[in-house]
Amino acid sequence: TWGGDLGKFNYQVGLRNEYTDRILEQVDSSTEYSYSKFNVFPSGNITRKLKDNQQLQLSYSRRINRPGRQQLNPVRQYADNQLIVSGNPDLSPEFIDSYELSYQNQVKIGFLSVEAYYRKVNDLLSVVITPESGGVMRQQFINANNSHSAGTELMANLQAASWLRVIGSGNLYYYQLDDELVYEENDNSRLVWTGNFTSVFLPTKTTRLTLSAIYNGPSINVQGTQKASYMINGGIRQSLFKNKGALALSVRDIFKTFKIENVLSGEGYRTIATVIPEQQVVTLTFTYNFNNYRQRSQNEDMDLNFIR
Repeated sequence: TWGGDLGKFNYQVGLRNEYTDRILEQVDSSTEYSYSKFNVFPSGNITRKLKDNQQLQLSYSRRINRPGRQQLNPVRQYADNQLIVSGNPDLSPEFIDSYELSYQNQVKIGFLSVEAYYRKVNDLLSVVITPESGGVMRQQFINANNSHSAGTELMANLQAASWLRVIGSGNLYYYQLDDELVYEENDNSRLVWTGNFTSVFLPTKTTRLTLSAIYNGPSINVQGTQKASYMINGGIRQSLFKNKGALALSVRDIFKTFKIENVLSGEGYRTIATVIPEQQVVTLTFTYNFNNYRQRSQNEDMDLNFIR
């Protein structure tokens, strides 16, 4: 990485090189699958400081998302008597080119930012379902051609009152798929929006209540559409023994609303696939610091990692 100043601007540029050499061996068939490639990942940003703790930043980065072990495993697994799931050992990583223009403002009560962006994903990692004989469907991973996302995101982290902190983000973007696998009766583009809102209440100096809401609007995939999903999480944390201990209770998906539902179609078939994760997970945690205890700052005390 290299950085410096150009008048009223400061800049930073970087370059990362990576060589991948992947060999998968399927023991039962003595088959090997190899993938070898050298990649370059440039990055850079230029920032203009403004008055009153404001700034503008223009940035670019190239990233990689590698397929996981299960996505690569070719062994056929029977989810039930109608669905076979298998990976694809010939999968390539997907590469993301990201261009962003952001405005950031440090206000008295917190932080605000607005970002406009464009992202292109090459060799998009996707899931497809195809019919086999006997009414059985097969789910497999593939590399689609590419996708495009262009939109804007608003983020805020504000101390609205001494007893209340509000953290939220909203994302509105245009999403387009470019792939010959997109069935002609399906949409290949859509306007999508998502939201994430968290409120932290501090009724006392040692008690913290958290309530968060997550919403993902309807979207599209290679074979069809994904319906909207949402859930609400909550938690309470009580410090004990002069802040040396803490008791935390968290509840995930309080109202049992979260599920992922896809409507998929192709030549001669249409299927609805619904995934309902483990719901209403309740976690009770007690922690105690025996030694080397350090008083946390107020910002650290606002950490939300105790609730997932």
